[in-house]
Amino acid sequence: MGRHQFSLLRRVVAAGLLSTTVVLASPMSIAHAADGDLDMTFDSDGKVLLAYSPANDHVADVAMYPDGRVMVVGFLDFAGKNRFAMARYNVDGTFDTSLNTTGRLATTFSGDGDNATSVALQADGKFVVAGWHNTGSAQVMAVARYSSTGVLDTSFDGDGKLLVEARASAVDDWANDVMV
Repeated sequence: MGRHQFSLLRRVVAAGLLSTTVVLASPMSIAHAADGDLDMTFDSDGKVLLAYSPANDHVADVAMYPDGRVMVVGFLDFAGKNRFAMARYNVDGTFDTSLNTTGRLATTFSGDGDNATSVALQADGKFVVAGWHNTGSAQVMAVARYSSTGVLDTSFDGDGKLLVEARASAVDDWANDVMV
């Protein structure tokens, strides 16, 4: 990743952690925006409001594809229970509809709630999302792998999803980061 791409990605992550307003810039627009400035070619004002539900939504991590598209992960509140939430944006700030035909995707592991905390992009277009799942008595690590279009990759643990209990039952475990 070049110095300019890293600088842009750093701004994206910092902005995403501050609120559910995702402020993004693409490496294609370096000439249009100085370091620290919003890229006005991204959704006409340099930012996108990611709102899945009327309740609590949260952005936890952002990854940039080599072509400038951006993947955002976190959680959405669905009927009082959190779900892994993902959104992918084109370089102009519009949803990338090659992901789940809408540019957005939610996944549940079952039970009491899930929270995505990290995303990693694979060279073959697949992506891996990690976080935690609430079993009702504890939180366990949760990992899912998806095709480039957002379909769970069944070659990963049979259904595309994996729960990992690293310690004894009723002790919380969660993944804070993932890499390929």
